[in-house]
Amino acid sequence: MNRLIFCADLLGSRLESEGNGEYLADAQLCYVVAGNIDQLVLSWNLSVAKDYSPHALQVGKSIVAIIIVINYCSSIFTFS
Repeated sequence: MNRLIFCADLLGSRLESEGNGEYLADAQLCYVVAGNIDQLVLSWNLSVAKDYSPHALQVGKSIVAIIIVINYCSSIFTFS
């Protein structure tokens, strides 16, 4: 496993567990870097459960776009 991916995923998990949801957006960015789509979606669900604003829904649309880009890039590039 690539060291960057491992570290980004680990940092995302730690950020998600700290600060009573204060660092969820930071954790989600780490999951994007790690390519951990499953954890990204779970983290986003936690943030939406606390915030039903239009901004939260826009973030959801952004996450869908990120997932599409990650899937596309992972089909083109292979990381070792």
